[in-house]
Parts: sequence; C-alpha cells; structure tokens
Amino acid sequence: KLGTNLPTRPLDSIKELRVGTYNILNLYEHVGKYVPGSGRGGALIKISDRKPKEVQRRKEAAKAILENNLDILILQEVETITALTNFSKERLKDQYVPFLIEGNDVRGIDVAFLIKKDIPFDIEHRTHKNELWQDPLYPGEPRSLFSRDLPSLIVRSQGRAKPIAIIFGTHFKSKRTRDERDPQSRILRQAQVERSAQIIERYRKEFGADAPLLLAGDFNGSLNSEPEFRTLFKDAGFVDSFDASPVPTPPQERITYSYFPAGQPPEYSQIDAILISGALQGTVENAKVYRYRDANGNVRALPKNHKERNENPSDHFPVIVRFDFPKILTHWRKEIMGSMPDLTQAYSVPMPEENKPVSSQDL
Repeated sequence: KLGTNLPTRPLDSIKELRVGTYNILNLYEHVGKYVPGSGRGGALIKISDRKPKEVQRRKEAAKAILENNLDILILQEVETITALTNFSKERLKDQYVPFLIEGNDVRGIDVAFLIKKDIPFDIEHRTHKNELWQDPLYPGEPRSLFSRDLPSLIVRSQGRAKPIAIIFGTHFKSKRTRDERDPQSRILRQAQVERSAQIIERYRKEFGADAPLLLAGDFNGSLNSEPEFRTLFKDAGFVDSFDASPVPTPPQERITYSYFPAGQPPEYSQIDAILISGALQGTVENAKVYRYRDANGNVRALPKNHKERNENPSDHFPVIVRFDFPKILTHWRKEIMGSMPDLTQAYSVPMPEENKPVSSQDL
C-alpha cells in the first residue's frame, strides 16, 4: 500500500491519471565515460571517473516533473533507490513513493518508478533482469539478455487481485556497436524487444488477455521506422499513445532525442514513448513531449549542437500522457466480475524476495 503524508484521494475522485516517462540522464552523478572492450560482447571499459551532476540540471529536471503534476513516472538512468528517494524528498516535495530494483547495467543506471503517495493503489514490483539468452555471436553459456531490466509494476486497488493497470519500464540496448558483427547492436536490441513481447504475453496469460498494459521508456531507436520494434505493434498489439490521442501528435512534435554525428547534420527522432495495449484505447486524452524552458519561461528550441543540448537537464525530453481514469476504472470493474481469485489466494504461494509487493512502510 502507498503510505502517505497527504490525504489519500478516493479512487472515484481521480478524473485524470498523468503518466510520464523520462530518461533523466544520470540523476545525481555522471557515471563516467565507457568504451567497448575487445572481449566477449564488447563489455564496457571505464575510461573516466564519475562526477556529480550539476545541481541546476537536477532542479530543471524536477521542474519538468512538477509542472506536469505527474501521478506515475517511469525513469531511466537512476543510480540507486537512495538517490531516487533523496531526489523525491529534496526536489519533488516528497510527494512520491520510489520503486527501483538494481538491474544489469555495469555503470549502475537503472529503470525506476515514482508513484504519487496520495493515490489509493497497492503496488507489486517485479523484475526480469535474470532473463537469459544465447547470443548467436558468442556460442556457449547463456548470458543476461536485458542491458538494464524490464521491471513491471502491477497496480491494484487496495484489496483487489485484478490489476487496474500493469506498467513495464524499459531502457533497451543503445546503438553503440557492441561487436563489428552486430552494427548498432541491432541483434541484441531486437532480441530484447522480442523477449519483452513474450514476457508481456506471460502477463496476459496470468491476468487476462484484455489486461490494461503500458510499456514506457527509452527504446533507443526510432520506434515508428526501425524494424526491430515491429513485434511490439504487430505481435504484442501495442499502440503509441501519440497515435491513440484524440488529436494524433504530429511527427515534428514527437521528437524526444537529438544526435549530432561528426560532420553531419543533426538527427532528431522519437526514441522515448508510452505504448498502450488495446484495453487502454479510447482512454488517452492527450499525449505530448515536454519542452524545456529558459529562465523567462520561454520554450527552448530543439538543440542544434552538443553545447545547446548540454544546457538542458537531460539529452532526452519527457513524454507525458493524460488518461481518462474513469474510463480505465469502468474497464477494470467489468473485468472484476470475471475470473480473478481473491487476493489472498493469488499470493498463497510465496513470491521470490525481489518480486514481493512493496509498501512505503518498507522504504
């Protein structure tokens, strides 16, 4: 249960649910510079030390979150649960309960969640960091598949087994080439995407084919044009929230990342997103990319070079989606009348320690 120092909002009083995803670019520390080594899979080698992130950039990142009054936030590049807890207390008015399970990234950047304390939700937090695969480039022992993790939050009303929603956070493999036989790491990233679709199918078997699902985060590729992501739309049945909005977001307003290849024009793309399943179709009220503002409150233009990008709190822009929460509740209440067991029965078999429901009292 989400403990709170704020009055808890009755479930039926919530008219909108504001959800965001944000690659916050190393919450408290620049993790140093790493380059691929010559060993198995191009394991990263550290070539420069960590250093604290500028306080002003943390302030601006917090401002982006507070301005949008987010209820649920999926974050990438968070160092530790301690860092996230401190950030919430120091910069976000202590309004959120943090969730983070350490993942596989050797630099220690993880996928995390913040949930508003005043929402009457029960949260179960799961990890899939132990998923293995057989890398076709390196026959032998199976190895970890996810570069970070594919954590999930199962969001329930207090005392109910049937989820109101299931939220997956992702940070797929970057386009840094891990091996000359896998340019831009497309083989690995596609394997991560395909396994994500398989994991999501497991959840559908557990909670029902029409369970409301969100997959949100940094996909590290152009979602709507690069082939490795097709399975999310074609097989897993997801829709980009930008397309599900009553007024679909124009392509130029979907840009979440800028890249500046040497000697080439800037490249702008959408690599961050909140994808939704069919059960959430018709519940999106608005979807947008948040643009940073200068000291006078004016929206900054998209950066044209590294210097301008470094003036922003992150090299990514947050994605913000407003959902019609009464419509989500209507779907959930119809599903409650179905087949899910009582909550005590659902937890009759002890879960692994890392998958146990987390409460704010445990933090």
